[in-house]
Amino acid sequence: MMLEGNMATLRQDFNNYLHQTPLCTCVVISPHTINFEKANGIKCMAIDNICGRIYGCDEPISHREMMRPSSKVPVIGMCDEHKERMIRHECCPGCGTFCSGGNILVCIKNDDCPHRFHRDCMVLGGQLSECPHCGGDTTSVREVNLTPNMDKDMLMILAGKDPVKMKMKTFLQTR
Repeated sequence: MMLEGNMATLRQDFNNYLHQTPLCTCVVISPHTINFEKANGIKCMAIDNICGRIYGCDEPISHREMMRPSSKVPVIGMCDEHKERMIRHECCPGCGTFCSGGNILVCIKNDDCPHRFHRDCMVLGGQLSECPHCGGDTTSVREVNLTPNMDKDMLMILAGKDPVKMKMKTFLQTR
């Protein structure tokens, strides 16, 4: 009986700990830095995931600070574009790749900054009922088929508008 009570308390404490820790670290600068004197010409370490295909960035690293989307993945040095995208929560906290295309999940709990992540990473991470960035429930999560460089279209989709109809409307108005 005594052991069962201690195990229940231990489970409750562990669950409380899991829910108190920050889910993503997309806006946190790591204490690790890159020494440009020793690592001259090092390239961006970010990886873009487009429809399940992996693409590395070929841009040079432009700042010493390193970042990561969660404590589950290693810190990386990035170019300016990927650093900006990390801060906008476009990097999946589960696998550490940038959600640049294909079917992804987007949390719209924060209208100013939608959070991107992969369905598989959500399932494997055991977070079936919450956003891995902010902890928002699944009522805030939408599945989006994202093509590269379609940020404006994604904003229309999240606002409940059809991007094809909106483009046609804009085209007709400018004729």
